[in-house]
Amino acid sequence: MCSLTKQHLDLFLEAHATLLPKSRNDYRATLRMFFGWCQRRDYPSSDHRLLEADGLRKEDSDTGDVDYYRPAELRLVIDAAEPEMAVIIALQAFGGLRLQEALRLDWDDVWRVQGHLEISSAKAKTRSRRLVEIHSTPAAWLEPYCLNTSSSAF
Repeated sequence: MCSLTKQHLDLFLEAHATLLPKSRNDYRATLRMFFGWCQRRDYPSSDHRLLEADGLRKEDSDTGDVDYYRPAELRLVIDAAEPEMAVIIALQAFGGLRLQEALRLDWDDVWRVQGHLEISSAKAKTRSRRLVEIHSTPAAWLEPYCLNTSSSAF
C-alpha cells in the first residue's frame, strides 16, 4: 500500500477499459472505500493523494432507458417460478419491494400490520422502516399463505 502510486491506479483502470462505465465506476468506488479503510489505519502517509489519480475520476454513464415487464411477460416469469419464488416476484412486481427486501421478509412482517407489509429498518435498503400497502393483486398472491385461513387478512 505504501508504494502504490497514481500511475499504478491509472494502469489498473486502463486495463479495464473494455468494461462499461458503470462497472469502471464500481471499481473506483471500491478503491475509494479501500483507501479510506487504509487511511483510518494509518497505512499510507496522510499526504498520499492517491484519490487524485486521473483514473479515479468518475465517468458519466449512460444508464439507458428503464424497461419493465409487460403483463404477458410477467405472467410467463411467475408461471415458470417455484411457488415460494412466485410470491417474492409478485411482491416485487405489485408491491414495489426490492429483491433483497423481499428475501429478508418473514411471515411476521407480512401479517403484523393489517393491510400492509412492514419493511423494518433492519431489512430496508434505506435503513428506515416503511409500510407497503397491500392492494388486491398482491393480496391474492399472499392469501394462500395467510395464517388465519378463516378470515381474510386483507
